[in-house]
Amino acid sequence: MLDVLFLVKKRPVCVQQSRVALFMDRAEAEGLACSLRDVPESGLRRFLFFMGLPRARQIIVHDLLLSRAELVWLGTRGARIVFDCSTVFPESRQERFVHQCRRAGVCTASHLELARVMNPHCERVRVVPEGVDTGRFVPRSESDSASPLQVGIMGTQETAGALDSVLNRLQGLAGPVQFQVVSEKPYEGPCSDFVFWEKRSEERLVAQLWGMDVGVVPSEENDLSRNVSELLQFMACGIVPVVSAAGSNAEVVDHGIDGFLVDDPSEWEKYVMHLLDDPELRQAMGRAARDKVVSRFDSAVVGRQFWEPW
Repeated sequence: MLDVLFLVKKRPVCVQQSRVALFMDRAEAEGLACSLRDVPESGLRRFLFFMGLPRARQIIVHDLLLSRAELVWLGTRGARIVFDCSTVFPESRQERFVHQCRRAGVCTASHLELARVMNPHCERVRVVPEGVDTGRFVPRSESDSASPLQVGIMGTQETAGALDSVLNRLQGLAGPVQFQVVSEKPYEGPCSDFVFWEKRSEERLVAQLWGMDVGVVPSEENDLSRNVSELLQFMACGIVPVVSAAGSNAEVVDHGIDGFLVDDPSEWEKYVMHLLDDPELRQAMGRAARDKVVSRFDSAVVGRQFWEPW
């Protein structure tokens, strides 16, 4: 029998799966026998998948909603079901979400807002934040204060609209400020003449971050499911974050101490200009950001928190 069986939605390797990998690595370091399985979308393959699952002492379902029948079957395969969630499901799936919370022996949420949603439906709910490898994501050895301020953005398909909106607000600073956009597709939006684009590379990601002084993290309004991994990577590298005050961002950043939270679109330019005009403040906030991530969001710290006994 396995000690832990992880079930995830079948998809390309992504941020959410890195969260599962963090928990799995910690479990294996403790000598637990683990297995990670991708759940098929639907149909006969999905049915056969569940019929063939091994028994496990704990079955951890990550960001995946199962049918009532599937949850009943899982109950025959494991001593305890854990529902780990880092996304907000649409209203159309709320009934299934609530049922899964009730069937789970334990629910873990990546941020407080999710925990509040889960709490009425499960007796055991714990907030386990996203984590980052602070041994890999480290500050660069030195900075050139005479260079233009480098404002970096890690763009994704989901944040393309928010990215354009933010750079439209910041284009008045172009010149003293240059922009680094790291994304899958070339950037062609506002302020493109002052944007240096580079294709995102997992192998070169730390080096790409080292080219930035300030990290901008835009997100759509009320996007509670936004993953904070990019925010934590900026902070681990000592890069001051300027972020939308949405979702779990406000649970990570202490405004004015280790980053800035943007409530109004006009504040993007205000806070970036503040960091441009005050290099000493920028360095102090970068150190504070790094210290916070090391103490609270390091992958080892988060891994231990997930496996703490109830």
